Amino acid sequence: VTALMAALCGWWLQPAGWRQRLRAHAPLHGPEALRLWRFGRWLWISNILVVAFSQLDLLLLNRWASSQDTGHYALALNLALKAAVLKHTLYTVLLPNVSSLRSRAQYATYVRRNSRRGLLLCAALLPVFPLARPFVLTVYGEAFAPSVPLFHLLLAVTLLEIVLDPLLLLAFPLNMPKQIAISNGLRVIALLLMANFAIPAFGGAGAAVAKLAAYLLSAIFLGVIVLRRSRKEDFDNSPGP
Repeated sequence: VTALMAALCGWWLQPAGWRQRLRAHAPLHGPEALRLWRFGRWLWISNILVVAFSQLDLLLLNRWASSQDTGHYALALNLALKAAVLKHTLYTVLLPNVSSLRSRAQYATYVRRNSRRGLLLCAALLPVFPLARPFVLTVYGEAFAPSVPLFHLLLAVTLLEIVLDPLLLLAFPLNMPKQIAISNGLRVIALLLMANFAIPAFGGAGAAVAKLAAYLLSAIFLGVIVLRRSRKEDFDNSPGP
């Protein structure tokens, strides 16, 4: 139902001319359609990799660890995903904003504002760390106490995403969809390699640390490329719309 509603909303938000041509079954070969296709195909691959990264650690843990360790990790991951809703909300709100940036001054303002916002949101989530243990013990029982340190590690990944992801969104106005996909591919490969070594030795903690390290590696990779491209970019310094 949600996918259908999203498709209907997308249809309604299309320019009127596009809707008419779709209804007439006319091919969309205009320059804007081609630009959207070239950009969107990389985002399609990138989104598949993001979904893989979000669940791959649990699948690897299920292969290499005991069912009990997997159950503890699954609870920790489920709780961490609740906090990740804030990250997804930021992404939805900031993407139209970052796509409208036109000048170097706008880029700098965006970075300063979202760096402060990210740090404030992380500070607001810090009380979750000490509250996690009493919550888990009260709701799930003493048997799930090992989930608490795993949740702390996974929550650290979420906090990093809240701080860094808004800055990495600058890859969109810099027209770098291929680099976004490569970054997410690097994230998945790094998680695969590190988790296969860390899980047999450290169990769920190894999976969580591997996920944290894989995210940092991909964020540094994309961040360096964004920084270099932004320095070389020939910005249009005219006022934005």
